[in-house]
Amino acid sequence: MFGYIKPYKPDLTFRDFAEYRAVYCGLCKTIGRKSGQLMRLGLTYDATFMAILLLALNEKPAAKDSETCIVHPVSSHLVMAEQVVLPAVAHMMNILACLKLEDNLQDKEKVILSRLLLSYIGKKQDVADFKRTKASAAVMAALERLHIEEQAKSQALNPVLMGEINAEVAATIWRYMSGTMRKDWQPLLPEGVRGKYDGLTERLADFIGLLSSWVYFIDACDDFMDDKKHKHANPFAFCSSEEELWLAADPLLIDLELRLNGMAACLPWQNYVEIIANVIRSGLPFTRMLVRRHLPRPRL
Repeated sequence: MFGYIKPYKPDLTFRDFAEYRAVYCGLCKTIGRKSGQLMRLGLTYDATFMAILLLALNEKPAAKDSETCIVHPVSSHLVMAEQVVLPAVAHMMNILACLKLEDNLQDKEKVILSRLLLSYIGKKQDVADFKRTKASAAVMAALERLHIEEQAKSQALNPVLMGEINAEVAATIWRYMSGTMRKDWQPLLPEGVRGKYDGLTERLADFIGLLSSWVYFIDACDDFMDDKKHKHANPFAFCSSEEELWLAADPLLIDLELRLNGMAACLPWQNYVEIIANVIRSGLPFTRMLVRRHLPRPRL
């Protein structure tokens, strides 16, 4: 499992870690059922946190079962039972994977592998349904703007604008997903929130957009030296050294972390409050430190 948005495990209680793993395992099994076994290989910490954000808004905790799996064939552990949130996140993963593969082809990166995977993912019904929507057109237009910005001369690069475009893409996809899951998800929300569904999903769109910007920037920092070597697009390509990179990137990342913390405090979480706080307040800064020091990111 990989990704950047994950808890800081030393500060998690055993109970919270078990809850986190139950969501991860439930999402993994849901992906296998809904999207095929191959897609389970693409499960990330980021997708797991997305599922936790949505499950945290449910009025009642989602049911869990004690199960075994291929990775743990002998000892059983808690697994989140499938309900509307997990399939929605699985579908969102398919859409994002498709967009990433298309971007690889446009940038002529991993061309053969990307074509093979795209021929598999691109035929899935949820991806095909999304491609026919206005949301898809808006996402493609935003990605084209981002591609133009990334191809600019290094001194003309504007990381803030590029982060905002990336946030726009993530928020647009979420707005589409929130519409498709409304009928099934809205009844699970607290009574005082159900009638404010549009307002809640819009606040989540802002939150998810900021998270996406943070991932975009930390990934750019992680790939900085490799992108320099191979002359790949990077929002910090104007930096001539890693010292300059972090002088430019740290303020952006820290600002996003502070804004996320403020927004998280204002959302009506019903469950997983400690896990969400751990990820935002400790997990993101810890990941930033690991990337800066070129240290491996430990698996949970």
